[in-house]
Amino acid sequence: DKLDNVIVSGYSNDSNMDVLKLSKEYEGFIYPTFGFHPVSSQNATEEEIKTAHENTIKHIDDIVAIGEVGMDYFYVTDKSLRERQQKIFTGFLELADEYEKPIVMHVRDCEKKAVNIIDEYENIPYFVFHCYGGSFKTAKRIMNMDNAYMSFSTMVCYSKQHQDLIEKIDLNY
Repeated sequence: DKLDNVIVSGYSNDSNMDVLKLSKEYEGFIYPTFGFHPVSSQNATEEEIKTAHENTIKHIDDIVAIGEVGMDYFYVTDKSLRERQQKIFTGFLELADEYEKPIVMHVRDCEKKAVNIIDEYENIPYFVFHCYGGSFKTAKRIMNMDNAYMSFSTMVCYSKQHQDLIEKIDLNY
C-alpha cells in the first residue's frame, strides 16, 4: 500500500500561502485547506482576518476545504477572547456555507457549542472535527449527523480520557 494523497491545512495567512505553493509543487498529491487557528485568530488584527477571508475567496477553487478554523477554550478562559474566537469561526463558516466548501475544525473544550453552531449552516457539505477529544455524548450527536466526521489524535496513545472515548466510538459510523 502507498499513500495516495495528503491534505495539508493552513493555520495563518503565511501558512495558507505555503500550503498553496506545496499543492502546486505536488499537484495531485497535496491538497490545501485555508484557515486561521483559533488561538492565533483571537489576537489577530481585523486586517489579518480580512486578508484570510480575501485569500480564501481568491483561491476558493484551489482549496479542498476551509480550515483549520474553530474555537479553542482549553488555553483561553477570558470571555471576550472566547467570543472573538466564535465570531471569527462563524465568519469562516459563513464563507464555507456561501461557497459550499467543507470545514476542518479545531475545537477544544467547546465541542458541544461547536455542534450547536454548525447546525445552523445548511450548505456546508461536511464538517471534520479534527483531533476530537470531547464527550461521548457530543460524539454521539456528531455521529448522528449526516455530514460530520471526527478524527482522533495521537492522544489515544497516552490519554486515558481519549482511550475511553475511542473505545465507545463505532469506527464504522
